Amino acid sequence: MAMEKFRAAPLPVPTRQYDQQYMTQLVRILGLYFSQLDSQTPNQANSYRALQFIGGNFTGESVTANDVTAGTFTGGSMDAEYGDFTTLVGNLIRSGSFQGGVGVFDNITASQANASLFTGSGRQINFPHGAFSSSLNQADGNIATAYAMTYDTTDYSYGVSIGSHTTTFTGSIATTTLTVTANSAGSILPGMIITGTGVSANTYIITQLTGTPGGVGTYSVSVSQTVSSTVITGSRASKLVVTYPGRYNIQFSAQLVNTDSQIHDIDIWFRKNGVFSSSADIANSNSQYSVPNKHGSIDGHLIAALNFFVDLAANDYIEIMWHTYNTATTIQALPAVSASGTTPAIPATPSIIATVAYVSAPVAALTRVTPVGVPASGEVGTVVTAVVTP
Repeated sequence: MAMEKFRAAPLPVPTRQYDQQYMTQLVRILGLYFSQLDSQTPNQANSYRALQFIGGNFTGESVTANDVTAGTFTGGSMDAEYGDFTTLVGNLIRSGSFQGGVGVFDNITASQANASLFTGSGRQINFPHGAFSSSLNQADGNIATAYAMTYDTTDYSYGVSIGSHTTTFTGSIATTTLTVTANSAGSILPGMIITGTGVSANTYIITQLTGTPGGVGTYSVSVSQTVSSTVITGSRASKLVVTYPGRYNIQFSAQLVNTDSQIHDIDIWFRKNGVFSSSADIANSNSQYSVPNKHGSIDGHLIAALNFFVDLAANDYIEIMWHTYNTATTIQALPAVSASGTTPAIPATPSIIATVAYVSAPVAALTRVTPVGVPASGEVGTVVTAVVTP
């Protein structure tokens, strides 16, 4: 029996003749025994403990067992190493392994849960996600250079965060040419904001002119200035870093602007875990957008938007890259508009909005099979032609 262990009291030896005292004692002993049975009946129990419970239905506040097999379990709490149910309804379910057809829960904790149907509020489920944006115009300046979209605002973050490329080097600036004589940490990258003694605010790297990629050499910068040799730091907040492995949906919108009288194009693609090697660019991830030309005094605008699935390991990062075919076409942030007689109040327009959402645990890569032609030989039988005369 799967219930708390107890033993019936020994019955007294019967007398030869009727004895009222004997009968009273016998009734009391039997009454106590049946009371114990009633109290341990599963459908009437508030608490049930057993090494194994096998039954059609169980209704109670709590069950604790190593192995629970039931057609229907209705109760407040179940704690077991293994549970197998047709229908399970409970406020708190703790199990090493749960297998069932239908489960309705407020909270379930298990190392493994398999069910054909799971119904619940989902309040205890957290999927990695992040939403990020930029309130700044995106740096450009050279049509032969790829730039990474950067972010300065975290709107939501759980298991996904903004990461930065950083560098420290010794260099001097003459007009718009930065000469780097020593690089002590990190790579110098296009779009990096650089700071140091005498360096003008909001100066960024446009492109590398000569030297070792990301290291000693010369670079073009965005602001003309004169800076004597000094220690300079650089930072580019362009990484979308994931904490947990899985398949992610990367989505962005970019506010493109064209200040020229001609239509110009912009390319946008995805790069994974790399800065210099083209192998870091994700194959088949580019999209090209044609930005309308300026009309009258109004610049041409276009929203570029796309979502993309990518498999990432823990601490992998994605960068969204872009390239313009004309420096008049860039990515622009627009300020909020106050209400007036001709315009309602309009929120600010970020230059970039990017979201990263976990969609699945890691999935095995697809195996692609290429059909192989099979050579063969044979012969066709004799062809007979019949001529029918009308």
